[in-house]
Amino acid sequence: MGLLWMPILICLFGVLPVLLYVYLHKGLLFDIIRSTYGSRYLFKPEKHVLYYKNPNV
Repeated sequence: MGLLWMPILICLFGVLPVLLYVYLHKGLLFDIIRSTYGSRYLFKPEKHVLYYKNPNV
């Protein structure tokens, strides 16, 4: 019972680098997702047209 805190402390020190990595890279992950999937709606035209027909001709 006296050394029960030792495995808990070792687990916390083992998980700490993983948590720091995730915390520091969450902004990068958000930017990657936003630039990959968010730009689809930014450049999406209203109508899908194969060619533009000039109405003046």
